[in-house]
Amino acid sequence: MQYLLKQNDSFYFRRKIPTTTKNITFSLETKNGKIAKQKLALFLHKATPLFLVLKNQDKDEVLKNLDDIRDIFEQYGKEALIEYSELEKERHKHLICVSKKGKKRDGSHPKCIKKWLKKFQDTIAGDVDNPEVDTLFNEVFRRTKLDGAILDNLNDDDKLIAKFFLIKEEAKVLQNDLQRAENYFGTNVQTTLSQYQAMQTTPNRYYEKTIDDIAEDFFRVKENDTKEMHKYKEPFEIFRNVIGKKYFIDITAEDMQDVVYVFKNLPPKVESENIELYNKFKGDYRALVEHVVENGITTINLTTAQGKLSNLMALVDYAVDRERLDKNRLRIKHVLPSKKELENAQEKDSATRVDFKTNELNALFNESTWYTEKLNHYLQHEQDRIYIPLMGLLQGMRLNEIAQLYVNDIIEDDGIHYIRIDQVNPQQKYKNKSAKRKVPIHSKLIELGFLSYVQKVKKSGEERVFHQLYHTEKKGYGQAFSKKFANKNFKIQWIEEERLKDKRTLVDFHSFRHCFATRIVGRIEDSTVDGLMGHQGKSENKIRYDHKHLKILKAGIEKLDIEDIDFSHLQAVINSIK
Repeated sequence: MQYLLKQNDSFYFRRKIPTTTKNITFSLETKNGKIAKQKLALFLHKATPLFLVLKNQDKDEVLKNLDDIRDIFEQYGKEALIEYSELEKERHKHLICVSKKGKKRDGSHPKCIKKWLKKFQDTIAGDVDNPEVDTLFNEVFRRTKLDGAILDNLNDDDKLIAKFFLIKEEAKVLQNDLQRAENYFGTNVQTTLSQYQAMQTTPNRYYEKTIDDIAEDFFRVKENDTKEMHKYKEPFEIFRNVIGKKYFIDITAEDMQDVVYVFKNLPPKVESENIELYNKFKGDYRALVEHVVENGITTINLTTAQGKLSNLMALVDYAVDRERLDKNRLRIKHVLPSKKELENAQEKDSATRVDFKTNELNALFNESTWYTEKLNHYLQHEQDRIYIPLMGLLQGMRLNEIAQLYVNDIIEDDGIHYIRIDQVNPQQKYKNKSAKRKVPIHSKLIELGFLSYVQKVKKSGEERVFHQLYHTEKKGYGQAFSKKFANKNFKIQWIEEERLKDKRTLVDFHSFRHCFATRIVGRIEDSTVDGLMGHQGKSENKIRYDHKHLKILKAGIEKLDIEDIDFSHLQAVINSIK
């Protein structure tokens, strides 16, 4: 769970105070992960509106009142700890329900909790204008004892976000309530019985030694063969944390798939910021990987992942050979990358993709031949060379998303111009379901004549925005532009030469998307970043693309930090051509 920190077996809350580099941290006074999450949810109920307010204040103003802000958050934390047990009783009073036979059930009964949990989840996924949103919000808000004045400082859009956030967090708490209730009321008796019966038919030797016991035997054997025991012990520690089971025989194929997913998405430890991440999430590799995936952090390459999994597989093979396990469930189809997959990915994975530097971006738009001596020609005949890099930087879109645009994908909705990323036109594809979205057009791109260019294309009878680009079956329209952009004689004009030669780093068109993320993350809500970039993030405040939320996206993209990039020369030339 985001903002949850585990240190010395105890749980803490930690989050950066908006617009500053300072953190607010306090103990949740528990060593139980589930209780920690519930207490954290209560704190967030109280604190999130204040976080939203702080995001809209100047950095100097926040720093000036930093001590007072810390006091407020710490007070919220104390109240959350006190209210934990009280609010649970309040929820159960509210959740009272009646069965089909007219039997009245206490709100702690799992069937009542299930009923209300579904209502909360349906509301989160439903229409933002549903009056049920206000009804549920008011009920939860009343039980949290929050000060209603906090919401008075928010605009309508932020209030809506706060309401959905509160309902979402309440649903999470109910989910934990349900699990405890099911255990208490015995609804898992059949599952427990099945597990018991399975144990009766399983050879006793499988339960004679635990996973830790078998690992200890394995390490003792390996010590005679290698001096690099860390290559076996580190993967085992990750495996044990992810599995969370006592005996090898109880591990399923699905469990092993989870293990592989974690290994494939681990961040490399060679970077200092990643070491900090490992320290922050120490002992919870699932949470570490969730953070990595949500924030688009570079992961270890496939070769490294395979090496770690192979060393882990040696331990599982050892358990099978010693008849402590029936078979190695890591050996399932498509778990490890094939030799061909590794060969294809090895060259790409050997380098870490990086952002373009500010001086490189300024050199591109003010010194490269595309934007100087050939600028007039390209503005008339090869507009893709001019606008596609600008869209990569200002819109955060993938190359093929830009290259495959049709004129009818540029849409205006009550004063907001946006780009539709979908598969409604011939030969259009998006990467995944999350990639389907609407991206408001940044005002700077409009100032630089993009909409005027689209109108000219439309009048000429062309259907595609960048009709100069050809199509390939495997790589769509993006490959045609990629070949132009990858030209070494062009890149050397604006990218630092040592960076082009350094095989450890990769600077290509996708670096624009990295730049966009770097320059906008932290300035707007994570859910808005997901909506703009088409991320498969875990943010549950999903963007719904009605006009109200289109306004949120528009406001968000305008907060992109581009003040250090000089577009004045390009602007002047474009204005002269109009």
